[in-house]
Amino acid sequence: MTATIFVSSTPFDLALHRQKITESCGHAGTARPDVSVVATLPETSIENRLHLVRAARAYIGIFGMMLGDVDPVSKKSLVQLELEEALAHNIPMLIYIMDEDEHWVLPKHVDTGDSAHQLSELKGLLSQVQDVRFFDSADDLVAKIHNDLFRVLGAINAAPTPKPVPVSAPVKPLEVKVAEKAAPTVTEAPTKVNEPVISAAVPAEKVPAEKVPATANVAPAKTTTEIPSAPSTPAPPTTASLASKRYILTQPRFEFFKDKVKHLFGPYMSDTVLKDVLEYVLAGNTMSASSTLARGTSLSLEDAIEEIRKTELVILETVQRHAAQNNETK
Repeated sequence: MTATIFVSSTPFDLALHRQKITESCGHAGTARPDVSVVATLPETSIENRLHLVRAARAYIGIFGMMLGDVDPVSKKSLVQLELEEALAHNIPMLIYIMDEDEHWVLPKHVDTGDSAHQLSELKGLLSQVQDVRFFDSADDLVAKIHNDLFRVLGAINAAPTPKPVPVSAPVKPLEVKVAEKAAPTVTEAPTKVNEPVISAAVPAEKVPAEKVPATANVAPAKTTTEIPSAPSTPAPPTTASLASKRYILTQPRFEFFKDKVKHLFGPYMSDTVLKDVLEYVLAGNTMSASSTLARGTSLSLEDAIEEIRKTELVILETVQRHAAQNNETK
């Protein structure tokens, strides 16, 4: 029987780790358990994230050097909300924290200031209430997960099916101190195109809840639990709904930029996907641009990130050259 495993992590700095987990755990065999890996897209709503956590047989929490996006309502990071949901429903969990002394990491993937402090507090609490393992590379993480999954899933399968019991009291959420300050802004438009701001985002147009893709990096030939339609009552704004920043292109402008970047994508890219990608890139919305590119093509999220970086460089060069020409004519 295939077990659904929910993988919780920040999406961009740990993109390679998520990809390797999905690829290696998605192939059942004598050397590994038969599992279906579920991980969310950056724009997945909080409601759908928590639903996926509840539907999973086990939870894997991976914590690097970034806190990730924060829900402006609860002022908690999305990974912390997912963790608390797993704790509240007694879902078996495995916790992995990046070894800060041994793991190679890009400087841009290291939080500073209040975010770093909040992440440190969260890791400290985790080490007190859960068994924590450290990883020094993506391959080391995958190896540890394989070994631990046998133990966790074996215990789940051996245990008798529990009878439904009323919940007497909710599990107390993890208390992480946050410095008093104004609610964090989800995205800030960068001053340069080649300095993108990574933030969760959704397309500008509203999509019915039943059509919102709720998972990413799902293992081949595996299925995940369907997400029910969102409740009819209006929900409070989430991080994703506040981060749909994009620069709307007119058709002539789209054709102009399309001509500049078409050599990067080739004929397989549809105009619809390319226009969405360009509008997000021009607004400095790197996360949404990469996610849109990955969904609209056969590229993995990691490869899509690299293509978006190339696109940003081309657009920056185009804008700078155009500005120089305008100055010469004045």
